Amino acid sequence: MYADLWTVVGDTDRDQWEYTPLTTVGPLQFGMSPSEAATRMTAAGFTGDLVEMHPWNSQRSQHKAEFRKTQEREPYQTDVTAYYVEGVGLTCIVVDGLSGPQVSFDGMGLIGRIPSQLMNELGTYLAERDMGFTFTPQGDIANQELGFMPGVQRAGDMLLTRAVFANPDDRIVYTLDDVIPGEVWGHH
Repeated sequence: MYADLWTVVGDTDRDQWEYTPLTTVGPLQFGMSPSEAATRMTAAGFTGDLVEMHPWNSQRSQHKAEFRKTQEREPYQTDVTAYYVEGVGLTCIVVDGLSGPQVSFDGMGLIGRIPSQLMNELGTYLAERDMGFTFTPQGDIANQELGFMPGVQRAGDMLLTRAVFANPDDRIVYTLDDVIPGEVWGHH
């Protein structure tokens, strides 16, 4: 059972998704309700469970849905995690580096890559467009305008990339850092 904890799905065996900054990640659209997201993910072959989380603040509840490819993953494996804030909808999406869909942005694969290769490619992309960058809490480069933060995830004795996509809806916050739930930062 635990031998499969570090299994990495090959790039060609992953679902292939596109990312449109601050708008969509594959079939998911920022702002959609949990039921709308569940319907789209079910149509894409995923199953998921909605879980209530600590409230966003005293006025807004927060939920997350953990999706996995139907009948291909163990119940403890999560390929995509979607976070929702009451009154705002889908605000954050985390794609697993081991088994999640390959998400591409402007021809750049973001998931399941060697971290230094993605950081070099992303750095070149930002420099060629004269876009600034920030550092994630883990020390990777990111850009607020692009609406995603790359990160790393352990795969046995090596690290692979995963990505956190977010839309900081101005009804609640103004930066990516503020809309991404704290539990996301502790994941490796």
